[in-house]
Amino acid sequence: MGFLYSSNDKEIYAIRRKIFTEKGLPLLFNIGFEKSPFSGACFGRYNNQLHSYDLCRLTEDSMLQKITVHISRSDRWIQISLNIFQLDKTINSLLQLNSVDGIKYSLPPNSISNMQLNVDDFKGIPLLNYDFMFRSHKLAHFWTKRGFEKSLRKLEFRIVEDLSNFEKYIDRWHKMYNPLNTTIEGNIIGFEKMTINERLEATRLTKRFNDTKYKNNAEAMYILKWLDVDDLTIQNILGLK
Repeated sequence: MGFLYSSNDKEIYAIRRKIFTEKGLPLLFNIGFEKSPFSGACFGRYNNQLHSYDLCRLTEDSMLQKITVHISRSDRWIQISLNIFQLDKTINSLLQLNSVDGIKYSLPPNSISNMQLNVDDFKGIPLLNYDFMFRSHKLAHFWTKRGFEKSLRKLEFRIVEDLSNFEKYIDRWHKMYNPLNTTIEGNIIGFEKMTINERLEATRLTKRFNDTKYKNNAEAMYILKWLDVDDLTIQNILGLK
Protein backbone atom coordinates (compact mmCIF):
# COMPACT_ATOMS: atom_id res chain seq x y z
CA MET A 1 0.00 0.00 0.00
CA GLY A 2 2.93 2.32 0.59
CA PHE A 3 3.59 2.45 -3.15
CA LEU A 4 0.16 3.82 -3.96
CA TYR A 5 0.01 7.48 -4.84
CA SER A 6 -2.91 9.88 -4.65
CA SER A 7 -3.26 13.49 -5.70
CA ASN A 8 -6.06 15.65 -4.34
CA ASP A 9 -8.68 17.40 -6.45
CA LYS A 10 -7.13 20.81 -5.84
CA GLU A 11 -3.78 19.74 -7.29
CA ILE A 12 -5.31 18.00 -10.30
CA TYR A 13 -7.51 21.04 -10.93
CA ALA A 14 -4.51 23.40 -10.83
CA ILE A 15 -2.37 21.19 -13.07
CA ARG A 16 -5.03 20.97 -15.79
CA ARG A 17 -5.41 24.74 -15.76
CA LYS A 18 -1.64 25.11 -16.07
CA ILE A 19 -1.49 22.72 -19.02
CA PHE A 20 -4.15 24.66 -20.89
CA THR A 21 -3.00 28.20 -20.09
CA GLU A 22 0.71 27.54 -20.63
CA LYS A 23 0.53 25.08 -23.53
CA GLY A 24 -2.90 25.29 -25.14
CA LEU A 25 -3.77 28.99 -25.10
CA PRO A 26 -0.59 30.17 -26.89
CA LEU A 27 -1.31 27.70 -29.70
CA LEU A 28 -4.82 29.06 -30.16
CA PHE A 29 -3.54 32.62 -30.10
CA ASN A 30 -0.99 31.70 -32.75
CA ILE A 31 -3.72 30.63 -35.20
CA GLY A 32 -5.76 33.79 -34.77
CA PHE A 33 -8.12 33.07 -31.90
CA GLU A 34 -8.64 35.90 -29.43
CA LYS A 35 -10.35 36.41 -26.12
CA SER A 36 -14.07 36.61 -26.84
CA PRO A 37 -15.26 40.20 -27.31
CA PHE A 38 -18.81 39.45 -26.13
CA SER A 39 -20.02 40.92 -22.87
CA GLY A 40 -20.21 38.33 -20.14
CA ALA A 41 -17.58 36.12 -21.79
CA CYS A 42 -15.35 34.17 -19.42
CA PHE A 43 -11.60 34.07 -19.45
CA GLY A 44 -10.35 32.43 -16.29
CA ARG A 45 -11.97 31.71 -12.97
CA TYR A 46 -15.74 31.48 -13.08
CA ASN A 47 -16.18 30.26 -9.50
CA ASN A 48 -14.37 28.04 -7.00
CA GLN A 49 -15.24 24.94 -9.00
CA LEU A 50 -14.82 26.06 -12.60
CA HIS A 51 -12.49 27.94 -14.93
CA SER A 52 -13.86 28.85 -18.36
CA TYR A 53 -12.24 30.40 -21.41
CA ASP A 54 -14.18 31.86 -24.37
CA LEU A 55 -12.27 32.53 -27.57
CA CYS A 56 -13.29 33.64 -31.07
CA ARG A 57 -11.85 33.85 -34.56
CA LEU A 58 -13.41 35.57 -37.57
CA THR A 59 -12.64 34.27 -41.05
CA GLU A 60 -12.34 36.37 -44.20
CA ASP A 61 -15.89 35.40 -45.20
CA SER A 62 -17.30 36.56 -41.83
CA MET A 63 -17.64 33.11 -40.30
CA LEU A 64 -17.44 33.24 -36.52
CA GLN A 65 -15.58 30.32 -34.96
CA LYS A 66 -16.16 30.06 -31.20
CA ILE A 67 -14.16 27.96 -28.77
CA THR A 68 -15.30 27.31 -25.21
CA VAL A 69 -13.01 25.63 -22.69
CA HIS A 70 -14.26 24.31 -19.35
CA ILE A 71 -11.93 23.02 -16.63
CA SER A 72 -13.93 21.79 -13.67
CA ARG A 73 -12.70 20.74 -10.27
CA SER A 74 -15.30 17.96 -10.20
CA ASP A 75 -13.82 15.95 -13.09
CA ARG A 76 -10.51 15.29 -14.92
CA TRP A 77 -11.26 16.90 -18.27
CA ILE A 78 -10.03 19.86 -20.23
CA GLN A 79 -13.25 20.22 -22.21
CA ILE A 80 -12.68 22.06 -25.49
CA SER A 81 -15.74 22.76 -27.65
CA LEU A 82 -16.19 24.38 -31.05
CA ASN A 83 -19.18 26.06 -32.68
CA ILE A 84 -19.39 28.06 -35.91
CA PHE A 85 -21.81 30.71 -37.18
CA GLN A 86 -22.15 32.65 -40.42
CA LEU A 87 -22.40 36.39 -39.79
CA ASP A 88 -23.29 39.16 -42.20
CA LYS A 89 -20.50 39.83 -44.68
CA THR A 90 -20.20 43.41 -43.39
CA ILE A 91 -18.72 41.98 -40.17
CA ASN A 92 -14.98 41.84 -40.84
CA SER A 93 -13.47 42.38 -37.41
CA LEU A 94 -14.05 41.03 -33.93
CA LEU A 95 -13.96 44.64 -32.78
CA GLN A 96 -17.45 44.99 -34.26
CA LEU A 97 -18.65 42.43 -31.70
CA ASN A 98 -17.12 44.23 -28.76
CA SER A 99 -19.44 44.29 -25.72
CA VAL A 100 -22.32 42.71 -27.68
CA ASP A 101 -24.43 40.34 -25.58
CA GLY A 102 -23.62 36.93 -27.04
CA ILE A 103 -25.66 34.78 -24.63
CA LYS A 104 -27.83 33.37 -27.44
CA TYR A 105 -24.82 31.61 -28.94
CA SER A 106 -24.74 29.46 -25.82
CA LEU A 107 -28.44 28.58 -25.76
CA PRO A 108 -30.53 26.19 -27.87
CA PRO A 109 -31.02 26.01 -30.76
CA ASN A 110 -27.64 27.69 -31.44
CA SER A 111 -25.78 25.53 -28.93
CA ILE A 112 -26.99 22.26 -30.45
CA SER A 113 -24.06 22.32 -32.88
CA ASN A 114 -21.52 22.78 -30.07
CA MET A 115 -18.93 20.06 -30.70
CA GLN A 116 -16.59 18.86 -27.94
CA LEU A 117 -13.27 17.81 -29.43
CA ASN A 118 -12.74 14.05 -29.62
CA VAL A 119 -16.14 13.44 -28.01
CA ASP A 120 -18.89 14.82 -30.26
CA ASP A 121 -17.06 14.85 -33.59
CA PHE A 122 -17.84 11.31 -34.69
CA LYS A 123 -20.83 9.10 -35.31
CA GLY A 124 -21.37 5.60 -34.03
CA ILE A 125 -20.37 3.75 -30.89
CA PRO A 126 -17.84 5.70 -28.73
CA LEU A 127 -15.98 2.53 -27.73
CA LEU A 128 -15.16 1.94 -31.39
CA ASN A 129 -13.77 5.42 -31.95
CA TYR A 130 -10.00 5.77 -31.56
CA ASP A 131 -10.01 9.46 -30.61
CA PHE A 132 -12.69 8.96 -27.97
CA MET A 133 -10.90 5.99 -26.43
CA PHE A 134 -7.26 7.03 -26.67
CA ARG A 135 -7.08 10.76 -27.46
CA SER A 136 -9.62 12.34 -25.13
CA HIS A 137 -8.57 15.42 -23.18
CA LYS A 138 -9.07 13.67 -19.87
CA LEU A 139 -6.44 12.90 -17.27
CA ALA A 140 -6.18 9.11 -17.07
CA HIS A 141 -6.44 7.31 -13.77
CA PHE A 142 -3.20 6.41 -12.01
CA TRP A 143 -2.06 4.37 -9.03
CA THR A 144 1.56 5.44 -8.56
CA LYS A 145 3.47 8.70 -8.71
CA ARG A 146 5.13 7.51 -11.88
CA GLY A 147 1.71 6.75 -13.33
CA PHE A 148 0.49 10.21 -12.31
CA GLU A 149 3.39 11.90 -14.07
CA LYS A 150 2.88 9.72 -17.15
CA SER A 151 -0.82 10.64 -17.27
CA LEU A 152 0.06 14.33 -17.08
CA ARG A 153 2.55 14.03 -19.94
CA LYS A 154 -0.02 12.23 -22.08
CA LEU A 155 -2.68 14.87 -21.44
CA GLU A 156 -0.25 17.69 -22.21
CA PHE A 157 0.90 15.93 -25.38
CA ARG A 158 -2.69 15.50 -26.60
CA ILE A 159 -3.57 19.13 -25.94
CA VAL A 160 -0.47 20.39 -27.73
CA GLU A 161 -0.81 18.03 -30.69
CA ASP A 162 -4.54 18.63 -31.19
CA LEU A 163 -4.42 22.41 -30.84
CA SER A 164 -1.37 22.51 -33.12
CA ASN A 165 -3.57 20.83 -35.76
CA PHE A 166 -6.82 22.57 -34.91
CA GLU A 167 -7.98 22.95 -38.51
CA LYS A 168 -8.89 19.27 -38.59
CA TYR A 169 -11.58 20.00 -36.03
CA ILE A 170 -12.91 22.84 -38.16
CA ASP A 171 -13.21 20.30 -41.00
CA ARG A 172 -14.88 17.76 -38.71
CA TRP A 173 -17.41 20.34 -37.57
CA HIS A 174 -18.34 21.22 -41.15
CA LYS A 175 -18.86 17.55 -41.97
CA MET A 176 -21.45 17.35 -39.20
CA TYR A 177 -23.14 20.77 -39.37
CA ASN A 178 -23.90 23.78 -41.53
CA PRO A 179 -23.35 27.18 -39.89
CA LEU A 180 -26.47 29.03 -38.86
CA ASN A 181 -26.86 32.47 -40.43
CA THR A 182 -27.11 34.81 -37.45
CA THR A 183 -26.87 38.43 -36.45
CA ILE A 184 -23.96 39.46 -34.25
CA GLU A 185 -26.22 38.88 -31.23
CA GLY A 186 -26.81 35.28 -32.27
CA ASN A 187 -30.35 35.74 -33.58
CA ILE A 188 -31.10 33.44 -36.50
CA ILE A 189 -31.78 35.63 -39.53
CA GLY A 190 -35.38 35.48 -40.72
CA PHE A 191 -36.39 33.21 -37.85
CA GLU A 192 -39.61 35.06 -36.98
CA LYS A 193 -41.00 34.64 -40.50
CA MET A 194 -40.21 30.93 -40.74
CA THR A 195 -42.81 28.21 -40.38
CA ILE A 196 -42.24 25.59 -37.68
CA ASN A 197 -40.95 23.13 -40.29
CA GLU A 198 -38.60 25.76 -41.67
CA ARG A 199 -37.29 26.46 -38.16
CA LEU A 200 -36.71 22.75 -37.62
CA GLU A 201 -34.80 22.55 -40.90
CA ALA A 202 -32.77 25.70 -40.23
CA THR A 203 -31.65 24.42 -36.85
CA ARG A 204 -31.03 20.82 -38.08
CA LEU A 205 -33.66 19.50 -35.65
CA THR A 206 -36.15 17.91 -38.06
CA LYS A 207 -34.96 14.32 -37.60
CA ARG A 208 -34.49 14.68 -33.86
CA PHE A 209 -37.99 16.13 -33.49
CA ASN A 210 -39.61 13.46 -35.67
CA ASP A 211 -37.82 10.73 -33.72
CA THR A 212 -39.15 12.02 -30.41
CA LYS A 213 -42.56 13.38 -31.41
CA TYR A 214 -44.45 10.18 -30.58
CA LYS A 215 -41.94 8.59 -28.22
CA ASN A 216 -40.86 11.34 -25.85
CA ASN A 217 -43.28 14.22 -25.51
CA ALA A 218 -41.03 15.98 -23.00
CA GLU A 219 -38.07 16.22 -25.38
CA ALA A 220 -40.28 17.13 -28.32
CA MET A 221 -41.77 19.93 -26.22
CA TYR A 222 -38.29 21.21 -25.33
CA ILE A 223 -37.36 21.32 -29.01
CA LEU A 224 -40.45 23.33 -29.91
CA LYS A 225 -39.84 25.73 -27.04
CA TRP A 226 -36.26 26.24 -28.29
CA LEU A 227 -37.87 27.32 -31.56
CA ASP A 228 -40.13 29.86 -29.81
CA VAL A 229 -43.34 27.95 -30.56
CA ASP A 230 -46.21 29.06 -28.33
CA ASP A 231 -47.74 26.69 -25.78
CA LEU A 232 -51.09 26.28 -27.54
CA THR A 233 -49.45 25.33 -30.82
CA ILE A 234 -47.18 22.88 -28.99
CA GLN A 235 -50.20 21.19 -27.42
CA ASN A 236 -51.89 20.89 -30.81
CA ILE A 237 -48.78 19.46 -32.52
CA LEU A 238 -48.14 16.91 -29.78
CA GLY A 239 -51.81 16.05 -29.24
CA LEU A 240 -51.74 17.12 -25.61
CA LYS A 241 -55.14 18.85 -25.60
